Amino acid sequence: MIDITINIPSLDRLCAWLENRDKSDLLGQIETEIIAKLKEAAESGVPRPTFKEVEPADDHPWKDEAKPAPELEKPAPEPEKPAPEKPAPTGATLADVQQACARLRDAGKMNDVKALFPEFGIKKLSDLKGAEQLAAFAARLKKLEG
Repeated sequence: MIDITINIPSLDRLCAWLENRDKSDLLGQIETEIIAKLKEAAESGVPRPTFKEVEPADDHPWKDEAKPAPELEKPAPEPEKPAPEKPAPTGATLADVQQACARLRDAGKMNDVKALFPEFGIKKLSDLKGAEQLAAFAARLKKLEG
């Protein structure tokens, strides 16, 4: 069996402080911090949540001392936005053009494919932009495949 001891004085002091601390005082500090953060958020323009008062339960340990805890009301759900319509598929995709070029390369027609590049103002296939340009390039490749 191996025992490892780690000595962190500041952590020991923090644990001792928390153990000796009055828990009700700690809860009060947490509540104060939360309220301060909510006020800060309200002043910064963040939408303010609405609260409704809640009576403490009969078995609440600090029933006589406790303030009613605020309970957040759920905001009304936002109306669902319709999904943007996808354009209907048109002609060739870049993947289709790349596959056609690979077939032409395998058929020994790579120089014919490269000869099309200046006509379309490109240096590589990924420079093809827009559905119209892709469709026109694919049509020319189809003629080369014959």
